[in-house]
Amino acid sequence: YSQLVGSIGAKTNELMVTSQAQDAMLTQTVAMQQGVSGVNLDEEAANLLRYQKAYQASAKAMQIANTMFDALLTLGR
Repeated sequence: YSQLVGSIGAKTNELMVTSQAQDAMLTQTVAMQQGVSGVNLDEEAANLLRYQKAYQASAKAMQIANTMFDALLTLGR
């Protein structure tokens, strides 16, 4: 019985070490893939915010231009 328990414990330990090694390899592989792809998520998020602000500014400028055009049309009547 003790031999069986020892064998199971050794096999469990071996599998845990293998699992940890595979997790480390996966983490390293993902980091390498992201490095090769050239995509930095923080940089992309910052760009997205910048584009959103530019879009909002353009929309506001269009709204102001529309209001001014309406005012000019009203004055011309």
